[in-house]
Amino acid sequence: MRTYKLLGPLPLFVLLSCASSAPPAPVAPPAPPPVVAPAPPPLVPADAQPTELTPEQKARDAARVPLASALVDAYTNETPIFSRDRKRVLFRSDRDGSPQLYLGDATHPEAPALALTHGPERVSDAEVTRDGRSVVFLRDQGADENFRIWKVGLDGKNLVNLTPGVSRHRDAPIEPSRKPGMLVYTQHDPRSPSSELVVQSLAGGQPKAIYTDPSPATVADVTADGRRALLVRHTSSSESAVIEVDLASGDSHRIYPAPKNKAHVSDARYAVDGKRVFVAADDGAEGQHIYGLDAATGEVLAQHLQDDPPTAFVSSIQVSPRGDRLAIGVNAGNRSEARIIDAKSLALIAKVKAPLGWVETTRFSDDGARFGLTVSTPSAPGDIFSVDASTGELTPLRKDARAGLDAMKPLTPSIENVKAFDGLNLPINTYLPQGGGGGAKLPVVVNFHAGPYSSSQVRWDPSARYFTSLGYAYLEPNVRGSTGFGRAYEMADDREKRADWL
Repeated sequence: MRTYKLLGPLPLFVLLSCASSAPPAPVAPPAPPPVVAPAPPPLVPADAQPTELTPEQKARDAARVPLASALVDAYTNETPIFSRDRKRVLFRSDRDGSPQLYLGDATHPEAPALALTHGPERVSDAEVTRDGRSVVFLRDQGADENFRIWKVGLDGKNLVNLTPGVSRHRDAPIEPSRKPGMLVYTQHDPRSPSSELVVQSLAGGQPKAIYTDPSPATVADVTADGRRALLVRHTSSSESAVIEVDLASGDSHRIYPAPKNKAHVSDARYAVDGKRVFVAADDGAEGQHIYGLDAATGEVLAQHLQDDPPTAFVSSIQVSPRGDRLAIGVNAGNRSEARIIDAKSLALIAKVKAPLGWVETTRFSDDGARFGLTVSTPSAPGDIFSVDASTGELTPLRKDARAGLDAMKPLTPSIENVKAFDGLNLPINTYLPQGGGGGAKLPVVVNFHAGPYSSSQVRWDPSARYFTSLGYAYLEPNVRGSTGFGRAYEMADDREKRADWL
């Protein structure tokens, strides 16, 4: 917080005469009366009455109601999680207004889904318990981000709050595969920068703080035996570290990067046997890697250089229960992709065959044969898919009807580039009406993403779909400072260059 020092009383200067007595002070002439400016007239709009639409305008607006209604009602499905028997799929959807949990048939995507949670409060970060009977998930109140951990049966019954005590910002709990009933998570007091690593029983009871980190930190993974946990410590947007904590003693040591080095870590996961740690990180500069590290020493045993495209970074890692494959997410700033790599050599096996847009991976099924994927494209809202772990082929997990979308005119998405005032190349997501407007000049909407960093990815956007349907061009510039285009690009609006973004 910036502080300001207030000035003390101004010094009072007194002029003393050398004579024994001062002459009488002259009498000042009377002050002229103050000039009072006339008060300005009140600001009254020329026409304070509501705008009266013409019959033609009313007809125009009425004709657009079906389009707007179809877009508002076009719900998303996301974050597929396979049940332990692989017959069902847990997912999140806002089809009833707020993000809630649903359970669908993994082999019959057209069958109705069962709602597991209800109400106005949103849910997130759900997982099926190891015994296959329940779901644990996060829920806050009034979007205050003070998440509590809840549990509900796969039949939607027996809803219970597992953390009814003190209000905290909690991260998603992890249940070790060979120690069912044990939950490990991190929690944060919003008034403090420190983080607690907590162990709690799935049956309820008091949580036990095992370790306190002085910085914001998030638990990334736990070994199968429940003895060790990985934390990602967040020092800044460009600096983080992987810390391993012994869950019995609370002892910790740093795995990556070395203590005197700086890097940004996106994700960290244990190998199935717990002997190696996979870390998605940069090298403190422009290099983007997945490192296979010795869990005890931090020695690099293998590495995967992410260079397609060179500035993209690995955003997430999923480890197959078989121990043979990793599914990774790659964030290229204006789009994202999913890939499958060998868990031992970290060599590329296959690219997931997803369309241009935004994708996000979720965990493997328990047999390691497939993993989940959310796909969002400019033409369709986010939906859930199963990915074959050998080939990268997609299979839909839902076939929900969304009335009105099928009748819409398709739009033409592309990624274009323009030169900034200093020659820097700026990528722009471009959405045009069907056929690109036929060469005619179009009205244009330009939408800048929020910040200070982040990026706009090609994806489902009701605003873009609405305006292109009306004949507009819709542009999303990923200006300097955006993520996914390399460290130098992200830092190109730092400090004195902040105003250069626009």
